[in-house]
Amino acid sequence: MGFFSWKCAKSGVEITSFHTGTPDWTQRIVLLRKDRPPEFGVYDGYGRLCTDEGDVIDFWVELQDAQPGVRYDNLEQPRLVLARLYRGENYEDVVPSRYGEWQGYFLPEDYERQAELLAKACELRVQHTPNPRTFPFVVTVEQIAKDEDLDCDDREVDPAGAYEFMAAHTEDALEQLHSQIPISCLEDFLITAVYQEGPTV
Repeated sequence: MGFFSWKCAKSGVEITSFHTGTPDWTQRIVLLRKDRPPEFGVYDGYGRLCTDEGDVIDFWVELQDAQPGVRYDNLEQPRLVLARLYRGENYEDVVPSRYGEWQGYFLPEDYERQAELLAKACELRVQHTPNPRTFPFVVTVEQIAKDEDLDCDDREVDPAGAYEFMAAHTEDALEQLHSQIPISCLEDFLITAVYQEGPTV
């Protein structure tokens, strides 16, 4: 199998293999696993973390073994954070990482510039957030019933739209929405919470 990789769960920066010659900070990651302490090291490009202690953690194989019978494209993804941007988050504090479109190796010419922009945006966001373990979510509320079928409360509140929250996880973002809009006014609406990692590198 060739190179493959993921994006940092906090910033969206694609994590690179230490074989690429990219800046060290794009390769140094923190692996977050359920009920285990975080592991620090560099990414090798093949689903493995080479730890600072000299061990090799084959975390992608571990994830596959933990999900027998699950189709490859439906497997739970690892939770990886660039060490530069790590602020003590636990497994539950971040969303699963997304696949890296350039496999962590076959990068565009402006990768380093784009990666630096995303990293700085993430750092700035953390500086201006009271709780560094919160992340930007957009919650959309879409009307699914006809106007004439809405009750008076729903028409008066008119909750349809997009709402931005800094939240620790999806449930937290939804709780913030419900603190602003009563649940009774949302029965005829579809609610979707999406983690926003910023522009794609």
